[in-house]
Amino acid sequence: MCKMDGNLSIEYRYLVAVVRKDTFSIGGTKELDEIKWSSLQTRTLADWHDLKVHLYIPRRIPDLDKKISLTSSNDKVYTYKTEGLPIKISLLSKSNSGADYAQTGTVVPALETYSTIVSWEE
Repeated sequence: MCKMDGNLSIEYRYLVAVVRKDTFSIGGTKELDEIKWSSLQTRTLADWHDLKVHLYIPRRIPDLDKKISLTSSNDKVYTYKTEGLPIKISLLSKSNSGADYAQTGTVVPALETYSTIVSWEE
């Protein structure tokens, strides 16, 4: 887990990589390409954690411009398939209105909602 550069007044942005089994020391640092993550999350939390800060610099990476299409939704989560990538993207609902997110989009804006869970397709 790392903190993303910048904050939103009383909320903080984090990048969370979930690993099923690991032997890493708590507080240790690993690059994402060094671990077998099962879920990658961009989250906005009210909790402040004393973590290393990751500087986010938007860049044009073709895989991040891939189209996403809504496959299912309910009042808590919108789930998308990603064209040409073996991942699914889930966007956590921010309200009970049922109209938080669009039917289609691309990977980058989904990640930048900071209410995102990326997991491998099963």
